[in-house]
Amino acid sequence: MASESATSTTAKDVSNTITTLVMTTPFTAPASCSSSWTYEPPAANNVPNGLLLQNAAASDNADPACFPEGFNQYGRKTANLVYSPGYCPMGYTSADVAIIQPTTTVVCCLSKYSYVTMTMENSAAIYAGCISTFPSTSSTIVTVRQDPKRSTQVKGPITMWAQPITVELQSSDSSLFVSATPTATATSFTSDVSSILPTTAHSTTALPTETANPEAKSSGSSGISTGAGIGIGVGAGVGGIIILTAIGLWFWRRRRRANRNLTSMTDPFGPEGMPGIHTARKVNAIPAELDTSGRQSSDVHELGA
Repeated sequence: MASESATSTTAKDVSNTITTLVMTTPFTAPASCSSSWTYEPPAANNVPNGLLLQNAAASDNADPACFPEGFNQYGRKTANLVYSPGYCPMGYTSADVAIIQPTTTVVCCLSKYSYVTMTMENSAAIYAGCISTFPSTSSTIVTVRQDPKRSTQVKGPITMWAQPITVELQSSDSSLFVSATPTATATSFTSDVSSILPTTAHSTTALPTETANPEAKSSGSSGISTGAGIGIGVGAGVGGIIILTAIGLWFWRRRRRANRNLTSMTDPFGPEGMPGIHTARKVNAIPAELDTSGRQSSDVHELGA
């Protein structure tokens, strides 16, 4: 658990008395705190489906070990406690930040929770909390508000209301934070990345470097290796064969089409000879190259039913 000073100072903030405590190290809550919630029925808060409250009341399943030393906030009213200097506890994120030089105020919420404030009870109270939604696919067993000896099974969706923790930092507090060393960070990052990269069985050949010997530089001719030259030669040969095959196929198809046209010109009736009766029928065909705007077909079409 974090170490905080036992002394506190107070300051007037409009109508609230703010208590300030010192948090010297980040706080980490026990794992058991994840189940430290209390169900408050809709009749107590006018919220559909009720609420799942964290630190609902001192007599309702509240666990002081789940918060930094000196934290005494219960229910949904705005907290009157600030840690300065302080840190967001482990598992918390900065949900709201306000900077009024030389003071930076941060509201810490559980990760993935949102910070909200609202005025209730005819403006007599300001509520502030970190909210999330208990999913509809889940259920849990918790104690009931004002009846800690009774437990009930709660199914989602239902709003979860957690306690925000406020910390303040002054400009002079910068000396409390240790700056990271860029070189050490880069080295650590490189070693971490290299440890997760897969290793391969094949070897890697380094690229050749340019030498100062002109003869050695020109001995490679165009710089293409023997293996690359063989590959280019084989590829060119295969490409030539494909091109020649395509040209031959084109000529064969052209010749075959020419022979077919010649046969139809010398014998228009084909190998079966002229049919016994051949009656010519006049067809009012429209040449494709002429304007057809004034021509009409002689065919008659029925109208649709």
